[in-house]
Amino acid sequence: NPTRDLRNKEQNAFIFEVQKRLVAAGFDIKVDGVYLQETSDAIKGFEEKNGLFADGKLDVLTVEALFT
Repeated sequence: NPTRDLRNKEQNAFIFEVQKRLVAAGFDIKVDGVYLQETSDAIKGFEEKNGLFADGKLDVLTVEALFT
């Protein structure tokens, strides 16, 4: 399954990198590697801004858009 389902309060280096990319994309969130509601909301906002399905999940297209 290429979709990365994150759990509330999950903490890891991947989330940290995602948060750094979201900040670089203009979202004002804390970069601490902890997946909370503000990270989910920023993912949804990023998806909307980039014409992706805005479900807040890190599917292949969202990750691709974040990391390119």
